[in-house]
Amino acid sequence: MKKILLISALIIILLYTAGCELLSENAGGDLKDVELAAALALDKTEAGEISAGVQLLHRDKALEQQYAESYYSLEAEGKSPAEAVAALYDQGARQLNFSHAALLVLGEQAAGLANWLDYAVRSPQLRPTLYPVICRGSAADLLDAGEATMSPAYLLENALEPRGSGYPGAAAVTLQDFLEALYDEGIAPVLPLAEKTADGVKLAGLAIYDGAAWQFLPEGDAALGWRILQRPQHLAGEVLTLTDGVSLNIIAADVFYRLNRTEPPAQPTVQVELSLKAEVLDNPKDWGQAEIAERARERLQHIFAAALAESRRLKLDFLGIGREIKRKLPALWEDWRDDDYLNETAAALNADITIEMN
Repeated sequence: MKKILLISALIIILLYTAGCELLSENAGGDLKDVELAAALALDKTEAGEISAGVQLLHRDKALEQQYAESYYSLEAEGKSPAEAVAALYDQGARQLNFSHAALLVLGEQAAGLANWLDYAVRSPQLRPTLYPVICRGSAADLLDAGEATMSPAYLLENALEPRGSGYPGAAAVTLQDFLEALYDEGIAPVLPLAEKTADGVKLAGLAIYDGAAWQFLPEGDAALGWRILQRPQHLAGEVLTLTDGVSLNIIAADVFYRLNRTEPPAQPTVQVELSLKAEVLDNPKDWGQAEIAERARERLQHIFAAALAESRRLKLDFLGIGREIKRKLPALWEDWRDDDYLNETAAALNADITIEMN
């Protein structure tokens, strides 16, 4: 036992020594020189260069991240994101540390994949759990607090991680999530869309990548449909509003796609099986449990129809119907992959609702 304890102590000492060496003056500085970045913002200048901005935390206010005064910012330009970030050191940055950065905010003009994706993937400090977000206008304007007390970076991160849970909410898409959809067939990659309002930074819908550019889908039933069908494991806390002021808090959800195909020329049918558990938040009409469940089914049917209609209108499969065809009917997918399969496939939602009354 003594030998084990001695060996463990030696390992800890060696690791501590190595860590101190990495932060020594010979290795580029001490802990006092490290500046923690909460967000990286990328815009495109009129000259076609990339402008990089960072939201950095004041050391003495790192525990008060909700306040705008807890941050200071730097901005620099370059021909690429890497060059622009490197130029931040000429603006007074010391050792920028992005290991805890949660946000990559992309201005509309810089949202093209060629402007940011390669850098985000190759950067040794940007984590795969980083949240890329596209915003209306410029990223710098979105993150500029102005006279506001609350930090826009904090508000945006809190919208993506509701109630400070530390876990992604239904609207949040990590860099890893985006890459998986980008390189998969039969699903259009999606990122959240943000905008600045008089009340602060808000999520404003979806940005859907069509293979060359972004199509914006404003917040509404179609965007909610994407969250329900593609992000069911993150739906806890999402509010579902019904008619007459009745609202539900979603506790848990599960989605399963079932495909049925008869002989041609009949259409294949995608049956979406949704299991949803919710608790009543507000019930001014004093509806019973069965009536609330029935109204919730009707509401979910409407949401599903709106999402499917927008998917067909945009010709962008953000609901992943093609991916399910590819997985379960691969031969059919080989025939249809280049066709307008969204309009060739019938789709229906079957919702199983469990309601908890207070």
